[in-house]
Amino acid sequence: MKIIENKKQCTGCGLCVYICEKNAIKMLATEGGFLYPQVDETKCVSCGKCKNLCPANKERKSVTPLECYALADNRTEQRCKSASGGASALLFEEVINGGGAICGCRLDENLRAVHDTAENIESIDLFRDSKYVQSDMSSAWDKIGEHITAGKKLLVSGTPCQIAAVKSRFGKNGNLTTVDFVCSGVPDPQIFEIYKADIEKESGKKIKEFYFRDKTNGWKKSNIRVVFADGTEQIITRKDSYYFRLFGGNLYFRECCYKCQFKNFNTFADITVGDYWGIEKLHPELDDDRGCSLVIVNTEKGKALADSIKSRCTVTPTPLDFAIETHPKLEKSINRAKYRSLFFHIYKGDEKSLKKAMQICTRGSKLGKIRRVLYQKALKLTHKI
Repeated sequence: MKIIENKKQCTGCGLCVYICEKNAIKMLATEGGFLYPQVDETKCVSCGKCKNLCPANKERKSVTPLECYALADNRTEQRCKSASGGASALLFEEVINGGGAICGCRLDENLRAVHDTAENIESIDLFRDSKYVQSDMSSAWDKIGEHITAGKKLLVSGTPCQIAAVKSRFGKNGNLTTVDFVCSGVPDPQIFEIYKADIEKESGKKIKEFYFRDKTNGWKKSNIRVVFADGTEQIITRKDSYYFRLFGGNLYFRECCYKCQFKNFNTFADITVGDYWGIEKLHPELDDDRGCSLVIVNTEKGKALADSIKSRCTVTPTPLDFAIETHPKLEKSINRAKYRSLFFHIYKGDEKSLKKAMQICTRGSKLGKIRRVLYQKALKLTHKI
């Protein structure tokens, strides 16, 4: 039985594993570190639940947003901890203070991006920083189900495809509110593991904390900040980070991200948030380089929650057209890198092959260009591209 007709549409959410009562499905890394479902035909009874609930199989729709505005947490210290203006953290606080729970992406004790739940204010800092890597939702599904069953208010934050999966399974529950964000795509988690190991190898120190969007040099020039086990820190600028150069080149995203089904306001989230890039063109008074959030309210449920935090932040209404103009990823997927297939053919999941793939598939030396041409010719001969 096929869960999804075209494997390239799989988002890796893992909902199919969670809902399979026969334990017939496992998530396995079959392209880099990206997980895809594998069905054990000896256990599968072809009930169709996985196929029916798969977010990639859901009917497309178009949401007409109710509100659009810029938001900044009035508490400067809290805002500086967040990737943008602190919108998500404020929403988390509101739900927890009301006796509810939150679910979002954090880095675990091994600095792996995972989805997890929390019920205390102190935990919110774990969920603040943007995570430029695909998160693993496998351990979160049971926790989400437990909170829903217990009748608790629950706020779930994630990528548009992850929220589509959550709503597919639990969408009829009135205690569930969801938040997604303006998403470029999800990078390969295996490459993130290699990148962290590279930093540790070069520094000779163990990484204790990792921040993708540190504001030491301001919001617009946010950089990676690494805290080592000995308490020392290192700031890595984006131009000096091959991890972010790959990000900018669209090379290491999940295949479905290049034709994302959840663009153009085909969103299942009650609220959409993001960095409000370009706000200085419309409201220069909001441009203090400490972060500003874009907030798009999609449903009445989302409006009720968003309204409840407005007294603690600066809110400035903006035209939706301006948000779309400055955030084209709201409507369009990222372009598929020309050498993306070649990159993942060369890259075998280790540092050596990754460096080789980068040398050949990114702009650089003439030798790299020659090797790229030779690789492509060889692949065409074997019908792999």
